[in-house]
Amino acid sequence: LSLSSIGNAGIPLVDGNYTPNVMEDYRFIIKDMQSESPSGRVVIMKGAPGTGKTHLVRAMLLEVPDAMFVLISPDAVKNLAGPQLLPLLMNYRGATTGPIVLILEDADKCLVSRGSDRDDISSIQAILNLGDGILGSLLDLRIVATTNASEFVIDSAILRPGRLSKMLDVGVLDPLTAQKIYHRLLPSSHFPVEINGSTHPKNFKVTLAEVYALARKNGWAPPIRVAKEAEKEPEEDWDD
Repeated sequence: LSLSSIGNAGIPLVDGNYTPNVMEDYRFIIKDMQSESPSGRVVIMKGAPGTGKTHLVRAMLLEVPDAMFVLISPDAVKNLAGPQLLPLLMNYRGATTGPIVLILEDADKCLVSRGSDRDDISSIQAILNLGDGILGSLLDLRIVATTNASEFVIDSAILRPGRLSKMLDVGVLDPLTAQKIYHRLLPSSHFPVEINGSTHPKNFKVTLAEVYALARKNGWAPPIRVAKEAEKEPEEDWDD
């Protein structure tokens, strides 16, 4: 079982890229992440591809800087409750003193209601044990699981109070939010609300990624990465 740190992937959060409801839930999650006694150790982010779930995860890295964020393959989740986890995580922690946050992207099979598939059962049991079990508390583990699935039944045990911190539904953008984002990127332009063949707000469905893609197409470019200068060693005074 190998672990991959994503500690250098942090990016600043742009509040205006999300609806007020999403930002309210996100702030609750951050507060829970920073707490020694969270309301739950499992966070679920759901939404269509391109809605900005990964950006929210990356923003967490800067907002909870004392945590160790580790990317876990959903296929390996069933092994997480095994005896190899404790020494592995303890040795991998390094100098971090905050919680250990396990990131599970595309974690549908780790969340779906248990059926007869033994792997699915093992994955969900691992989530439950780490979510509020002794091991999760001992290591101060937190779990952030993302899913693109629009319809599936999440196992009721995961949603139990005390285990679930927050279910964050990122969702598509409404016309007003999409227009604000687009106008911020290209101040002289307005996002066309008829992008999906309809001008009716109820039929308007666009993702954050689509807004940025259209802005790029029409001339917007992201800021150029500025290389940080290496810190110079202080010059030493040598006695003759």
